[in-house]
Amino acid sequence: MRNFALLLIGAAALSVPVVAAKGVEQATGEPLILQGQCASAGESAACTSCAVALAQEIKQPAGDRALIGSCPKMAAGRYTLSITVPVQLLPPQPATKTFAQLEASLGATSRDQNGRAGGTLAETPAVTWSWFGPAGYVLIYQTTPVTIDRDAGVDVAVKLRDLRYFIPHRTQGPAHDDGELVVAKAELMSLERLPPATSTELGVPQDFSAEALAAVVPGRTTEKQVEALLGQPWRTDAGDEDERIPESWDYRGKDANGIYLVHIEFDAGGTTSLIVKVPDKTHTATPTVAKTPAGPTKP
Repeated sequence: MRNFALLLIGAAALSVPVVAAKGVEQATGEPLILQGQCASAGESAACTSCAVALAQEIKQPAGDRALIGSCPKMAAGRYTLSITVPVQLLPPQPATKTFAQLEASLGATSRDQNGRAGGTLAETPAVTWSWFGPAGYVLIYQTTPVTIDRDAGVDVAVKLRDLRYFIPHRTQGPAHDDGELVVAKAELMSLERLPPATSTELGVPQDFSAEALAAVVPGRTTEKQVEALLGQPWRTDAGDEDERIPESWDYRGKDANGIYLVHIEFDAGGTTSLIVKVPDKTHTATPTVAKTPAGPTKP
């Protein structure tokens, strides 16, 4: 499953009630909502880590389902969101030779202290998970960065769709969508705050001095010298030697004329070969390139 970045910016509430992870009760067709526990709090008394656990195995009809982990007020910042959901699909009649499949996608919302509705984030593309035999669980897992721009509650949804199995264990036969969906007891979701990011990491424009930029001279300045002058790059590209695509570093800067991009390319030896400062207003600029060594003079 691919990683994805979620930016939690609004405030959203769910239309179904939150239930405790113990003694789960659920109306048919409604999502299962589990209340997360705040594991630690920051200076603002908002949580800096949250765990959502299922204390007992649950069984549901095998139609489309959603599991929602609801964490309390989370402090603004960057987090690692970890999701681990053990799922099993049981046919009405036990059979050892089965092939089961389902699709899973992830989404998230945020909500203020009053539960007022706001924006809902787009879901990730559905990914198909498959496994053999009714006795085994498939582990739906994901680890992804999450940014919360203000203190807010967070609801993370794992949506399970198109649950089906095949007997015998080959997909050429008829598909069955009956049976039971089983979710094993486990810590299903967690949010852990990361150390504060530097402005360079977030791509916030820097106040580079004209002298620092002028000190990057194509044909002379090395990668280490560029890093000493400008700091860690905002974005890098390793290049492709076979395709003759050079390694490059990008920086975001700002001056009296506005925001700009600094693009620097390096040759195979790690020396600057090109630098260009491109204003966001025009998106055009003339690069400075390394001078081509003069050839031998003719007699």
